[in-house]
Amino acid sequence: MKKSWITPEIRRKAQRILSGLSLEQKAGQMTQYDWGFNPINPDTGLSQRDMISEQIAQGLVGSVFNLAGAEEANRLQQLAVDNDGDGHGVPLLIGRDVIHGYRTVFPIPLAQASAWNPALAGATAEAASREALADGVAWVFAPMIDVSRDPRWGRIAESIGEDPLLASAYAEAWVNGSQIGSDNGDGNGSAPEVASCPKHYAGYGLAEAGRDYNTVDLSDRVLREVILPPFRKAVEAGALTIMASFNEVNGLPACANRYLLTTILREEWGFEGVVASDYNALQELITHGVAADEEEACLLSLRAGTDVDMASGIYIRHLPRLVREGKVPESLVDEAVLRILALKLKLGLFERPYVSPSEYATDSSLPAEHIALARQAARESIVLLRNEGDVLPLSKTTSSIAVIGPLADSFKDPLGCWAFDGRPDDVVSVLEGVRQAAASTAVVSYAKGCEVDGVSGSGWEESELAEALEVAGKRTLSCWRSAKRSR
Repeated sequence: MKKSWITPEIRRKAQRILSGLSLEQKAGQMTQYDWGFNPINPDTGLSQRDMISEQIAQGLVGSVFNLAGAEEANRLQQLAVDNDGDGHGVPLLIGRDVIHGYRTVFPIPLAQASAWNPALAGATAEAASREALADGVAWVFAPMIDVSRDPRWGRIAESIGEDPLLASAYAEAWVNGSQIGSDNGDGNGSAPEVASCPKHYAGYGLAEAGRDYNTVDLSDRVLREVILPPFRKAVEAGALTIMASFNEVNGLPACANRYLLTTILREEWGFEGVVASDYNALQELITHGVAADEEEACLLSLRAGTDVDMASGIYIRHLPRLVREGKVPESLVDEAVLRILALKLKLGLFERPYVSPSEYATDSSLPAEHIALARQAARESIVLLRNEGDVLPLSKTTSSIAVIGPLADSFKDPLGCWAFDGRPDDVVSVLEGVRQAAASTAVVSYAKGCEVDGVSGSGWEESELAEALEVAGKRTLSCWRSAKRSR
């Protein structure tokens, strides 16, 4: 277990800042908004971002996410630090899903797990954090370390798979890699500038029948021997934050589950960082049936140990009034806010709220070393099940090649799922790659063969299959490319 990162100095500074906040501003520090969701109010003509910007200027927002871009990040930080007119406001913590790369996209986590090389995953996580930080993102919602054993679960691609030992090794490497920092000269080594956020704590990957958000019903033995080991390893590696999951565990959703968030996470493991909810999870306590209304959802979440409300706005709407009515002690709010302020101090946001020019900025091009790392990660992630007749690697003397498959000429789908900042323009499709690698005299033909989503037996499917068979019959080697479509 690493030593406490909330040092006496950080605690003193956080307490001093905390003492200057109003009750509303304390609730604001516990509030995170989705900058990417921007509906327009037809009555006022104001957008969601207009409202968030106004609240930032009043010190009523602690963090935002789904914002990408140094210019926009700096604009919002200026609103935050200048909200009291003298530049002494509390800076924002800007978060984003950085699952398997930022602008440089690496293999999906499930593929990286197939490399059995945690150090490589740590290197990809570090590269992703450097690019994200160059855009103002100091909080990466990764790694996703849910142990999952049902291939029907739609988010299994983001996970490390079914083995808690392997997931634990990757959790440690990913946390260490993603929490990049710089030496501040105090003799204590590197101070992190990016916080990792291992997720989803806990049991999200064991949803019944693989149906996302479904019930998770498991024994304490399975919880502690299968589900929790990767999270414990992440905590021991020094993870600064944890994301609580949507799902219920044995009837109680994680964000309202004191056994998970306080008894195990804080009292048994000694975690002293920030616990954030998943997207709108506080509001979903009502859907789960454990809270009658927003007020009860607010009380349950705070008492359980949820520090940050992602997206729902429940804390900012209800906490100040509940404290004044004596329904919740202000000391409980202060504990959560102190952790949030300590995190911002640890990351150096008070000293460096603005994004500076960086060698890792990806506005125009990707860092060459990151491209090389992506290629290495892709090579090591490949799983070869069979190689009958030693077909692979493809011979340079092959005179004709048929490339068949609905995704073979796609530039978007190879990015994989949850690659929000990757760009198809940077992708080499399978078809393009084969053409580049084949001999200059080789004939490379392509046929789709079928659609990714379609009804078996339909006329268009039969015609595309017939075209593929015809193309394959004319070539000495045929390559089939199929995969899950990127969403």
